[in-house]
Amino acid sequence: MSKKLSASYHLFMVAQQTANEDAIDALLQADGDVQIFEANAGGTITGLADNYIPDRARPSQSGVESTFVERGGDWTLPFPMLGGVGANFEPEYAAIFECCGYEKSSPGAGITEFKLATPQGPGTTIYMFRRDIDDNLMRLKVAQTARGNIAIAGTPGTELIATAVGQCITYPENGDALAFFDVATGLPALDKAGVSIAPYLGNLTRFQGPRMLCKNASCVYNSLAYPITDVSFDGALAVALQAVQTASPLACDVNLGRDGVSNANGSIVVTLCDDAAAYEDLKSAYQANEIASLVLVYEDEAGTTKITITLNIQFQATPGESPDGSVLNFDAPFIVVGDFDANPFGDNAVTIRYEAV
Repeated sequence: MSKKLSASYHLFMVAQQTANEDAIDALLQADGDVQIFEANAGGTITGLADNYIPDRARPSQSGVESTFVERGGDWTLPFPMLGGVGANFEPEYAAIFECCGYEKSSPGAGITEFKLATPQGPGTTIYMFRRDIDDNLMRLKVAQTARGNIAIAGTPGTELIATAVGQCITYPENGDALAFFDVATGLPALDKAGVSIAPYLGNLTRFQGPRMLCKNASCVYNSLAYPITDVSFDGALAVALQAVQTASPLACDVNLGRDGVSNANGSIVVTLCDDAAAYEDLKSAYQANEIASLVLVYEDEAGTTKITITLNIQFQATPGESPDGSVLNFDAPFIVVGDFDANPFGDNAVTIRYEAV
């Protein structure tokens, strides 16, 4: 019997769906390969519910009882943007990008690309196993048909971090305390219902992608390269549950879109290491209200693989000023816009490419 749930010890699994099925359970039942998702601290899956209080005439000030209504779930998954693996350098977290508004393609040999796209991608199944402190038992939460939005941020000398936040159609609660994994081998032993799947004949692996530190990053704006410190970008997609009266929970799908005239947005912090050329160029850009390409490049420690993020941006305000020791840095906020001259529908505002250096 579970005694105490750990606030720190847990792990995630992620698998892409083809419909509204539990993709991870399907893999485990078929001895398919599964991975432990390389997540940062702070990941959560939480049930989303209402306590419905009907509008009743009252004979006194006494309250009217409520009815508990399950609506679906919220989830948050922060993770390091590790380098791609395999022949096309595809990242092992591709399923999360695809359920958060990005369309995956392989435009050439040795390249995997993601573009922020209008058609929403397939949903994703997310498992969160939370461990007991007193034993080897775990409790499972399941987020099914998960979709969301991704924000990306990086500072010098640290990993490039993506944080995905979204919703799912299932109502995720901590299940029973069970021995989901074999203590001796670490392999899956039970399915989500607690039924034995031993011996599990698939492979359980961890991510193999190289760590991408923000130390070889460059920023190019209007063909001028200049040093940056912090960078952040938010896809800013609105996430909405679609509810029906014939389901429990009420959610039947999760949809992505834009609220009003909202844009993907972000900011960079420019630091003047040796001359003022970068600041003058930046100042001219926002004063002219021009649109240009912002390119960020990140490499692994071995210099073998890279991530290139290309954004079609428009600076939005006078750069703010913030102290960095005895010098000033300049904070430049921007919105991300479509290049409608190149494509009448846009869909080209953000491109994230994985390839060899």
